[in-house]
Amino acid sequence: MNKTASRLRSCLGAGSLIAATFFVGCQPVGAGGEQAESSIRNKPAAEFNLPDLEGKAVRLRDFRGKVVLLNFWGTTCAPCIQEIPWLIEFQKKYEEKGLQVVAVSMYGEGPDELKPYVAERGMEPLKVLIGNDQIKGVFGARAFPTTFLIDRKGNYHSRHQGLINRKKVEAAIAALLEKE
Repeated sequence: MNKTASRLRSCLGAGSLIAATFFVGCQPVGAGGEQAESSIRNKPAAEFNLPDLEGKAVRLRDFRGKVVLLNFWGTTCAPCIQEIPWLIEFQKKYEEKGLQVVAVSMYGEGPDELKPYVAERGMEPLKVLIGNDQIKGVFGARAFPTTFLIDRKGNYHSRHQGLINRKKVEAAIAALLEKE
């Protein structure tokens, strides 16, 4: 299977290629954008141990005391690409108040492919990690983008499947940052 077909299968799961005509990137057209799921609220977030672009192991617990926006994304996923400037903006605007944006690349590229991509898009303010199939299963990230907000104690606040609603997510970030 070539890389494009593999990426499409990652976006669509076991869906057929015919279904691809109803998709833009990885989000269904007309899906209404962001769908926040709050049923996980206040439950402990799943732990991860993933390499960054330098090969250093990074764990969720490394960010305890910070609000974490955890974004699972792909380099050719249109909604993911649309969100990148927003994620960078959130990181720059709220970093001093305790936000950490963690972007987990899920399309199988290694550091050599991701470093130029990250530099080209100015993603250096974000913590970019390299994901794998195991982490996709642990977090239930079957389509991309999938975004989680995690509070300072390491508990889920919300899950957003598909393109986030920028204003709602920013309001949630600001509210979480105000909490001690």
